[in-house]
Amino acid sequence: MTGQEKSQDRQGYLAISICIVGVATSPLFYKLAFATGLHAFWINVFRLAFTTVAMLAIAFINPKNRQEILHMPKRAFWISALGGTLLAFHLNGWALALVYTETFAASTIIGTYVLMTVLFASLFLKERTSKGALMGLLIATIGVVVCNFGGSGTGRLSGNMFALFAAITEALYVLCGRKARAEISAVAYTTVLYSFTLFWMILMALFVDLPAVLPMEGVFWAGMLAIFSTLLGHSMANVALKYFKAATVSAVMMSGVITGPLLVLLFLQEKPTMYTLIGGTVIIGGLCWYMVMERREARRIAQITTASPVE
Repeated sequence: MTGQEKSQDRQGYLAISICIVGVATSPLFYKLAFATGLHAFWINVFRLAFTTVAMLAIAFINPKNRQEILHMPKRAFWISALGGTLLAFHLNGWALALVYTETFAASTIIGTYVLMTVLFASLFLKERTSKGALMGLLIATIGVVVCNFGGSGTGRLSGNMFALFAAITEALYVLCGRKARAEISAVAYTTVLYSFTLFWMILMALFVDLPAVLPMEGVFWAGMLAIFSTLLGHSMANVALKYFKAATVSAVMMSGVITGPLLVLLFLQEKPTMYTLIGGTVIIGGLCWYMVMERREARRIAQITTASPVE
């Protein structure tokens, strides 16, 4: 391995490590923002407004970044725009899930986006996945069903469905990032991505009307979401997509299934129900099954490749 390759590996692993920390803070900051009375959609508007301003400043201060954005290939631009649209629906779905259901339920259900990424990658990007790995999708789906047992009323069920919707849109958003990052830099991609995300979030927030009172504490927590969960979470994931497959980045981000709820439990003492614990455990089991099967398949292919005679 050359010195340049080692440097690229370090950059990739550093980006994905920072991403893990950023993603973990999301549920806690959302819960703290909700407590101020600010609607979930408006929390996301302020979150993305802070993020977009930061990215525009980073992009346009540097002449190289500015030229890349202004002369971006149309295909990469529209893929980035589609990714921004999907990210807007993902973040609003995620926020609503945290409003209506427990953090552990929302986190474990959204963790299924790892397997959905694999499924969509095989359909749209023609990336092959073993049958054993796909079995993890079935196991995780069973866990999602179990999470919905024992709920009172439709509130918790709707929260779980919002989490499932957020998982689907995140999987598609990650695939967009993988395609776009093959052609453009992380700065160019995230600048266009977040600009479109903010646009759609403002439109969606206007449907719930303007807030009667704007709590500054809620805006503060939205700012924390922008710094930690978006810039250090999603942005670093987009950087990592340059070095790793979409499914690999998704699998590493699965750590948020555990770390996010633990932070909420530590600071806010929110405890999950028995069915949520059982269903969440089944979901995590499905995700782990996928990881083991994918690793086994990769080793098998490597052995076949090594054993093949050179003509």
